[in-house]
Amino acid sequence: MLGEIIVDKQFCGPPESGNGGYTCGRLAHYIKGPAEVTLRLPPPLNVTMEVHGDATERLTLMQGDQLIAEAKPAKVDLDIESAPSLEEATVASKHYTGFNEHPFATCFVCGPKRDTGDGLWLFPGRLENDERVAAPWTPAPSLAEDGKIRQEFIWSALDCPGSYGVLKAELKPIVLGRMAACILSDITPEEPYIVTGWSLGVDGRKCYAGTALYKVSGELIAYAKATWFLLGGN
Repeated sequence: MLGEIIVDKQFCGPPESGNGGYTCGRLAHYIKGPAEVTLRLPPPLNVTMEVHGDATERLTLMQGDQLIAEAKPAKVDLDIESAPSLEEATVASKHYTGFNEHPFATCFVCGPKRDTGDGLWLFPGRLENDERVAAPWTPAPSLAEDGKIRQEFIWSALDCPGSYGVLKAELKPIVLGRMAACILSDITPEEPYIVTGWSLGVDGRKCYAGTALYKVSGELIAYAKATWFLLGGN
C-alpha cells in the first residue's frame, strides 16, 4: 500500500459522494507530472480508502475490495484558446445558470449554497460571443500548503467548469467519469485567476470537455480534459 485517502464530507460533489475533481487530484498526487484518473464508483465520504500499485504505471484507489478509482501517467493533448480578461470572466460569472437551478447545490466547487470560505465558489457563466464559460477564482489561504495551492484544489477548479461548458441550456445531473490534467506552475492564495470550460463533443450520455486555468496576465497555469456522464438516460 502506498497510502490512504479520506475524502472529508466538506469536499462533496453530489451530497453523498466526493467531488470528482478533488478526488482525482488526491489520487493524482501520487503520480509525478500529468495524470489521468478514472472514477469507477462514486467516491465515498469520510471513509478510509487505500492507494495501491505502481505510480509509473497504474494506481488503484480501493475501499475494501471495491475499486473506487484508478490512475496512470498521461499526456494531455488539448487545443487551448487565449484567456478572456478578468473583467470578461467576472461578467460571465454573473450569468451562472447554477444560481437559479442546480442539481448539486452544495458541491464544493460550484455549489451556490455553500457558506463563504467553505467552498471554491467557482461559478462559470457563458462568455459573450464565445462558446466557452468562464469564472474568476481567488483561492483562499486555507487551500494552501507552504504558500502554494494544493494540487487537489487545482484539479477541483478544473473540474466543474467543464460540465457547464458542455451543458449549454438547461442544467441536468452530470457526473465526472474521467479526468486528465496537467499543471504547469504553482498558484498562490489570494491572487485572482481565470478558469474556462468548453465542450469537446457529446456522444449519447458521454460528454467531453476541456478546461483551463490562467493568470490574469493570460499565462496558462493548468489544463484538463474530462469525460462526463449524464444521469438518467440521454
